[in-house]
Amino acid sequence: IDHLDQYDVYTLEVLPDGCSNSILTRLAHCTTWPEKAVPSSCRMVLRLIRWTQSLEVIT
Repeated sequence: IDHLDQYDVYTLEVLPDGCSNSILTRLAHCTTWPEKAVPSSCRMVLRLIRWTQSLEVIT
C-alpha cells in the first residue's frame, strides 16, 4: 500500500484459476471522497487523472 496525499494505492496480483500467469493492477482509493456526494472542487479528480496518466505499465 502506498499512501499519497488523498489516496491509498493498492497493488493487486490476480491469479485466475487454472492459469500460471498472474495479472498485476493498481487500485486507487480516494480517502477524502464525500460519502454519497461528489467533491466540491474538481481538483481532486484532476489529480487522480494526472496520477493515472503518469503510471508506468506494471511488469
